[in-house]
Amino acid sequence: MNTFRNCAWGDSLRNLRRVLVLVGLMMAPRLVAAVPPPLALWTFDRDARDQIGSLHGELVNGAVIREGRLVLRTQGAALLTDTLATNLTEKTVVLTVRPADAYYERGRLFTVSENSAVFDGVSFGWDIMGAWGEGQFWSADNEEGGAFWENSPEPDPDTLLHVVAVYDSGGGVTLYRNGKPFIARMQIRSRAHTFPAGQTRVIIGEMESTFRGEIEEAALYDRALTAAEVAELGTSLSPSVARMWNLELLKAIRIDTPHPPVHARNLFTLSAAMYDAWAAYDPVAVGLSYRRKHTARDVEAARDEAISYAAYTVLSERFANSLRGAETLLSLRRRMQHLGFDPDRTSVDLNSPTGVGLAVATSISRWFLNDGSRQTEGYQDVPASAGGYVPTQPHLDSVATGVGGLQDVNHWQPLIFTEVVPAGQNGSIVIKRDQSFLGAHWLGVRPFCLVRDDPRRPWMDPGPPPQFGGPTETEFRSNVVAVIRASSELTPGDGVIVDISPAAQGNNPLGLNTGKGHTRNPVTGKPYAPNLVRRGDFTRVLAEFWADGPHSETPPGHWNVLANQVTDSPGFSRQIGGVGPVLGKLEWDVKLYFSLNAAVHDAACAAWSLKRYYDGWRPLAAVRYLASLGQSSDPHLPRYHPSGLPLIPGLIELTTSFSVRVEGPHAGLAPNQIAIRAWSSPEVSDFGGIHFKGVSWIDAQTWVPYQRKSFVTPAFPGYISGHSTFSRAAAEVLTEFTGSAFFPGGMATHTVPVGGLGFEPGPAADVQLQWATYRDAADQAGLSRIWGGIHPPADDFPGRRVGAQCGQQAWALARQYFDGSVANQQIVATLEPVDTDRANLRYGTIRGLYYQVESASELNGPYSPIAEVPFRAEDGVGRELLTISSTQRWFRVTAWLSPLGSDQGR
Repeated sequence: MNTFRNCAWGDSLRNLRRVLVLVGLMMAPRLVAAVPPPLALWTFDRDARDQIGSLHGELVNGAVIREGRLVLRTQGAALLTDTLATNLTEKTVVLTVRPADAYYERGRLFTVSENSAVFDGVSFGWDIMGAWGEGQFWSADNEEGGAFWENSPEPDPDTLLHVVAVYDSGGGVTLYRNGKPFIARMQIRSRAHTFPAGQTRVIIGEMESTFRGEIEEAALYDRALTAAEVAELGTSLSPSVARMWNLELLKAIRIDTPHPPVHARNLFTLSAAMYDAWAAYDPVAVGLSYRRKHTARDVEAARDEAISYAAYTVLSERFANSLRGAETLLSLRRRMQHLGFDPDRTSVDLNSPTGVGLAVATSISRWFLNDGSRQTEGYQDVPASAGGYVPTQPHLDSVATGVGGLQDVNHWQPLIFTEVVPAGQNGSIVIKRDQSFLGAHWLGVRPFCLVRDDPRRPWMDPGPPPQFGGPTETEFRSNVVAVIRASSELTPGDGVIVDISPAAQGNNPLGLNTGKGHTRNPVTGKPYAPNLVRRGDFTRVLAEFWADGPHSETPPGHWNVLANQVTDSPGFSRQIGGVGPVLGKLEWDVKLYFSLNAAVHDAACAAWSLKRYYDGWRPLAAVRYLASLGQSSDPHLPRYHPSGLPLIPGLIELTTSFSVRVEGPHAGLAPNQIAIRAWSSPEVSDFGGIHFKGVSWIDAQTWVPYQRKSFVTPAFPGYISGHSTFSRAAAEVLTEFTGSAFFPGGMATHTVPVGGLGFEPGPAADVQLQWATYRDAADQAGLSRIWGGIHPPADDFPGRRVGAQCGQQAWALARQYFDGSVANQQIVATLEPVDTDRANLRYGTIRGLYYQVESASELNGPYSPIAEVPFRAEDGVGRELLTISSTQRWFRVTAWLSPLGSDQGR
């Protein structure tokens, strides 16, 4: 993008970039330089202002701007601009649209209008016959007005659509979609109409009907762009097939059971399949499982086809029996058809890209089917008789008071949820559902690159969490108090204002919250502006943004969403590590997904192995249990217990007969209770509305986390925080992969508008979350679980440290697959004598490679293999008991990419 700074357009190009690259997918400077600047540009970064000229807009009929998009959801929602300052004859309209349940009848999305009497309008959406299409409406004095419409495939609401309408001087119009014409030039007038200055406005949206969707960018040119210029703009917007299949998987996850380790594995499986299909046509890159090489006359087209068949096949296998599998399978078929591929082809002809993709899918499926996840058993743990998990604590009804029959607060207590299910004319029925440990057997699931000596122990072990009744009881109780304090901060009514800008938040050392923020934005060179909000709004927004529970893409998927947004950032350059050649979209996406999802898969293996090993407690039980013991501050007061909750004025108090009076601070409670000032779950009225309760004094034995009543606490033990582990692993990969610790532009944001909370009403004012670096965002993900009441700090900090190791190790190995050096790594081996004739050989391996131990009588050989064929490594360590003799005195280990060895060994 530096080319721009030497152009005659000067500083205005800072604002112009977004239309030249539209949503920010980077194009080569050679292409960008060919496109002229527009007359008007609306980027919707913060407001409806024209970033180039004076066509500033006003939002009408419920149109709003959120997250850099014009959101149109209500009848007549639109942006209405000031009048043109100059006459307009030839013109080009450029739109970047994200449809969302789009529907209108004969409406217009972008209109140039002369006092509503003469207009040209681009249409978009469903027509009255129920078909999706795009077209053109127009009207003119003394000339026949009309419209033309062409049916087209329904666009994916997760994929941006680039629509361009070019009006030439001869009265014709040509419509383009993603850079390609889909309606050839139509003669709409005998000659182009001149829209006069002072009488012409632009309407973005539809003031007479409804368009439900979002507009990312809009631009108006005062000339007819050529087909080549439109193609240059549209090419940058067309997503890679890897992105399309990534979005399909995210969509499938959102409607499936929220199972973070399973979906981390799903993301890595898809990423590995797409990467292997891509690498099959690359002479250097090494595939994870499929390693044959192929050629094609059109390599890019072959890769698109091979990747699609590999992705379609593995995703169809994974979601065939999922919660809403039929819906997902239909979506996957439609994706294949939209791409122009036959989803029913099954011929594995390796001379065709289809056959290559199917062969990749078979290889990847076999590799993952025996990884310990028990996919064919529905990811269920082995029976208890075979060593499966058995909860050590009885279940607690989620609507009950206290901890039920809890016997050991140091261990996870599963919950019983009450669900009201409609039952037709018979009203409704109440169903009780018991939580079971999701991913209990993940201790034994094979990761990408983690290594351990003992399969019975975690992959990484930061030690146990603090526990009640032992040397770490003081730390245990301080963590419980920290959760209560965080719950007390979930109210905007306490008057506390905090600065949540990168100037005041983030830049923490690993595993701590002692950072003081960043002095300045390294991209702009300027200090970060303050971002002052009510603390109670910030904490609730943070807890909800990172909640990632039901109906979400879960934490691993959330970081895929963020990674896609990073790639789509204005001016972003697809250079691995921030150096070297600018990659094409497909290569960038394939390698990014492989690295990122290898890391989050390993994070799942690491975190869930600790969850199984330590069976760690959750705050819900710990808060209530300590409160059931009493208070530990004053032996002369009622309810004293040396291990109870400490009394802290304004936070944890002992109720009295005076304090529980109507006018007292603890009104409504009974005397001699342990009261905490904490969040109270909102009440649902008989009319379906939610009554805001906020923070108040409550009986500590009724405390619940800041979550939905249908969720309360995840279905697995606490220690360590999965959010912290997933997030830091992803942050490490994004830092290394992009070559910068900072988000593009030096800051990323997410805005929750007024009334945008889901758990309860609020916030009263817009809250914009801001992060300077990927690690800052990851740290806030971990913190969100403390305010959300899901984890104590003792779960968060070790999760960050373990996640960092997962991310760093996954990236170090992934890049070796990219450059082929994975086949040339030195093998480190040790030989430990057992007795005079035997020794144990131990050596490092890379999963999926083939290894062979060879022996010789002399150091210089010749060496002969001990086993007839190489074995495929499924662990990170190879072990073999060797017999030492006069003919077997020296040993070496060789590695191969294929089981046949040949020239692929070392």
